[in-house]
Amino acid sequence: MKWKHPVFVALVCAMVGMGQSAVASEPAEEVRQMVDTYIDHADPELTAAALMATAHMGSEDQRDQLEVYKTAVGQQERLATAAALMLTDDAEAVEFTVEQLLGATDTPGALTRLWAYLPEDKLQQVLDAAFDEASPPQQRAILYFMADQTGPIYDVLVQRAMGEDEAIREMAMEALSYTTGEQTLEVAERFSGVGDASIRAQKLDITEALLDRRDLRSTLVSFLGDAVGDSDSDIRRRAARQLVVLGDQRGTEVLSAALVGAESQERIEILEHLLEYGARADIAEIRPLIEEVELDESADRQRERELLYAFAATDVDTELLADLSRKMSSTTFNDRLVALHALGYTRLPEARQLLTGALGEGRSDVRRLSAQGLGQMAEPDSLNDLRSQLTGEGDDEVRLELIHAISQIRDARSVQILQFLRTDRNPEVRLALVEALGALALPESVRSLEHLLQQRDSHIQWRAFVTLLELDSEAAGRHLSTVLRNPPDRFGHDLDPHGMSEEARELVYEAILTHSTSRVRSVGVNHVKSNRDALMPIARKAVVNPDVQEDTRVDLVHIIATENNDEDKSVFERVLRDFSSEAGGLIAAWKLIERGDSDTREIFAEIAEEEEDTPMAIIARLALATLE
Repeated sequence: MKWKHPVFVALVCAMVGMGQSAVASEPAEEVRQMVDTYIDHADPELTAAALMATAHMGSEDQRDQLEVYKTAVGQQERLATAAALMLTDDAEAVEFTVEQLLGATDTPGALTRLWAYLPEDKLQQVLDAAFDEASPPQQRAILYFMADQTGPIYDVLVQRAMGEDEAIREMAMEALSYTTGEQTLEVAERFSGVGDASIRAQKLDITEALLDRRDLRSTLVSFLGDAVGDSDSDIRRRAARQLVVLGDQRGTEVLSAALVGAESQERIEILEHLLEYGARADIAEIRPLIEEVELDESADRQRERELLYAFAATDVDTELLADLSRKMSSTTFNDRLVALHALGYTRLPEARQLLTGALGEGRSDVRRLSAQGLGQMAEPDSLNDLRSQLTGEGDDEVRLELIHAISQIRDARSVQILQFLRTDRNPEVRLALVEALGALALPESVRSLEHLLQQRDSHIQWRAFVTLLELDSEAAGRHLSTVLRNPPDRFGHDLDPHGMSEEARELVYEAILTHSTSRVRSVGVNHVKSNRDALMPIARKAVVNPDVQEDTRVDLVHIIATENNDEDKSVFERVLRDFSSEAGGLIAAWKLIERGDSDTREIFAEIAEEEEDTPMAIIARLALATLE
């Protein structure tokens, strides 16, 4: 049947909260007759609907029959019976519903059914009772379901994340981090006032998931600025690391101070983080640490020595430059390594000369570090030397570093040098070329990226598309259907809706949500769930798009419904009018009846005239009776 779908039971939700006295007698009697027709139907969807209709509108004799269906063979019928008993306030309803939920083979699917069957307060009763009895995988499914909700159910998730059980806290935080936006940042604020430092630290799990959100940068900097004043040293240190990622000097100051007295491995981790995100040192603070490590000539501290000199070089003075020059001329190879790691950070002409001289040496590690240093300096005058070395270089690791170095020099000649790599046999080189063209972000990059879209390697092709999308969304749009034919398995991880322009977001996600394969569409649905603030406008357009598949429309209606936004009434009206035979139309009908707006009677009257012996026919007549 055309209406057969797991969420067919949404018709029942249209009846939630409606006593028999609120229903006009004639439509109510029609529904009772349908209960008699479908209560033992071979189609479990129709039986489930009849069971739920019985809970609200059935006669006393019909409601008494619910007990019989607790032993039904089908899991779907038992779950509907459980929900029906919940609505009749049966004394054993919660216990039986928990038993059905935890016995279901598909916990997320069973949760979705209960969401369709039950009002929020009764659903919460079931979730509370089920959680402690559930296995860890089931608990995780329940927590992720809560993350998709708003209001009281979402608040319970937050409370779980602040509870005493460490394992449950971890799962709850995982679920909270699944959705990224201002709502989760507000949750992070709630953790700040908790006395237990281990719980308080969880706010930084949330902020870490938001660090790429450029639109939230100022809010994050303010929040993390407060966190570096926390009484717990681990929280201070971790907040500081995140501030460094955001380019805030307070993070650098905290981590630089932490270098003093730190063990060698901890010092290495701090220095690598500072250098990775472009932090700048105060050489007066670093010099004593250099003196300390120079007194210990053991090979174990070589990496620490290299990083200390490199960080100090970001605030280079004449004394340090002279020291690095001497090390570069040393016969001790470890001294030369120290110089090679540090010279690029000085950005001085003398350093560029030393690095250029080492670019053609016999040792591949020397050539690689020389290329790395020249890339850090990003001087256009280095392009000829880098091009010459790239042309004759035989070591793949050095070639990759040369490509990266050229990508840091924003000059049209950089694209000209790199574009010949489009046909390189090494896929790592071609992928590095894609990243390099994106880093250069020059108009000349666009044509080369379009050529790379012809690659047979789907991963390279997709990365070229995502990069092109950032530079020229119009050009990327011309290739969208091609790259979406068979995108790589984890293609969604490369998409950042917050980093796209509005036009690019709409272009990409409309194509994904209307795609012919469920694998691609499910990525779009998951992105909408986890990036609601960026993608809800697109979801509202897609849900009424006739090109959207029925299963995806159901998902989108569900997501929009959980927003509890009064402005979505017009969206549901259109879904109801245009897709009344689909499961998504049934859920939309429920939402409209739940709102109780009498001005939707006209739509339901039209449907009542058109539909007979379908779930929507029952809902339409019920609406006409209750919305008078």
